[in-house]
Amino acid sequence: MISVITMYFLYPKASLLLIARLLGDKGIREYAKAAEIVKQQYPEAIFELVGPEDPLLMASS
Repeated sequence: MISVITMYFLYPKASLLLIARLLGDKGIREYAKAAEIVKQQYPEAIFELVGPEDPLLMASS
């Protein structure tokens, strides 16, 4: 597995994609926190998130 730092040096405009249902227990919060940390040192990095919304959350709004 390639680390984010190694990936940056190989691909200076690195784009990281998480595909998951938009639920807290699927690692969404950890992905966002990791993005914040990495962006501080590598502002060119792109973080994307793709996935369906939580139907239970949408029903309660």
